[in-house]
Amino acid sequence: YAENINSNEDSTAAPRLYSLDFWQKASLLILAEYTKTIPSTDQGYDLRHQIVHACAGLEDCPLSLLEYAMLLNHDQLLETDAAGQTPLHIACLQQDNTRLLDILSECPKSARIRNCRGCFPVELAIQSGKQWQGGIGALVVANPVALEVLNLDDRLYPHIWSRLSRHPGGLSA
Repeated sequence: YAENINSNEDSTAAPRLYSLDFWQKASLLILAEYTKTIPSTDQGYDLRHQIVHACAGLEDCPLSLLEYAMLLNHDQLLETDAAGQTPLHIACLQQDNTRLLDILSECPKSARIRNCRGCFPVELAIQSGKQWQGGIGALVVANPVALEVLNLDDRLYPHIWSRLSRHPGGLSA
């Protein structure tokens, strides 16, 4: 790197290469931890392979890496992995609500995708014990149709609608 700075070459190329190298290494480590296997680039392994899913599924993965992965691989937010889950489904099962809210704000359409068992993300969030402020409200706003499959007591609907009316962003159908 230091040689490039001193040479007559474009000095902005070196930092870009360095950060790309960092991201490749970070991706390998994240995928290895998430899949519990060691991905090998020698065997043609694509480091892009569901890196957003891996970042969403690892509570210890820094949020900045999840955000960077979403920036580079935005299309993965709507893709399902081998287990039939989108990154939002995976985030709904995590203790940390920040991942769920970050993914949902980046791609609200992902709240409308069912997993391989036919569950919407809001169903998984409820099953994992999330609260209204911890993501349930935002998931319902992003996909109000999911309320139909929750088999809620009819007496809860006025309470839900009153909360939705106070939710920032309102309803999107």
